Amino acid sequence: MLVGGWDLVRANSIKVSVILLMGIVALAVFARSGMVDWRAGAILGAGNMVGAWYGARSAVRMGPGWIRGVMIAMATLAAAKLLAK
Repeated sequence: MLVGGWDLVRANSIKVSVILLMGIVALAVFARSGMVDWRAGAILGAGNMVGAWYGARSAVRMGPGWIRGVMIAMATLAAAKLLAK
């Protein structure tokens, strides 16, 4: 984000696009080996799509400042959980 000079919304869209491409390749590899539970994958995929839709709408409506705050809060909580172990 900093090197490319992108804002958080644009950087996130690039990140999601890269993850999509990697996910397609991984799915193809595991499907070819017969190691995919299609029912569970469809349920997880549907939940992921709903969450992504809601997150994208919230990000556009509330702006980069809101995203930054959420990211800082989640990183702080994750760090606190790791330190507590």
